[in-house]
Amino acid sequence: MSNREEELLRKAVNGIEPSEGAKERMLANIRRKAAMTAEETSVQKEQESAVKTEEKPERKKSVERIMKFWIPAAAAVIVMLLGWGIYRNSIKPPKVDDGIISAGGEQMTRKDITELSEETSTEEAVRESAGEFPQAPKGAARVKYYRYSGFAVGMVFSFEGHKFRLTVMSTETASEYYVPAEDNEIRESWERNGNEYVLVNSDGADMTLWDIVIDGMKK
Repeated sequence: MSNREEELLRKAVNGIEPSEGAKERMLANIRRKAAMTAEETSVQKEQESAVKTEEKPERKKSVERIMKFWIPAAAAVIVMLLGWGIYRNSIKPPKVDDGIISAGGEQMTRKDITELSEETSTEEAVRESAGEFPQAPKGAARVKYYRYSGFAVGMVFSFEGHKFRLTVMSTETASEYYVPAEDNEIRESWERNGNEYVLVNSDGADMTLWDIVIDGMKK
């Protein structure tokens, strides 16, 4: 207790009527309580300081544990996204056949194959006409065969909920006719044993499914 507080306290006690002995006892009690209060406050402050000191290492450990787990996880996600972006960018967009070809240094305009009448056919008939004709993928549904007035043959089938259309014609016929482009299509053309093969999907098949189908067709 400061001198100023002691002086004020003594004046207050002197203003009370009890005897000098009672006044001294009152002063002693007040001093003792004040000292106890000051000591309790000091102890409380020390306890609070100790708790805060203990909390800091715990918080530090928690942050370290979180960083140790999440930084590698975030890095793995970033690597996956970058890898997918590189893969997607590496896929060459399919060429859209616009019916124009170069032959002998001159551009020639071909006819749309769908201008010819399409007829329903059978697997035996298209195989006999095309010579080499791919099988529909295992698990394909609603397989149908067709022909265009003897100039081209093909089949339509569904696979994993997506529709695919294959058209087969001789390379000689392909110099006069072409398979027109569809909206949002994926297309691939290849030649083998004197035939041109054109596979098209236009209802959003993903590249994984497309690769499965096209790989099976080219075997």
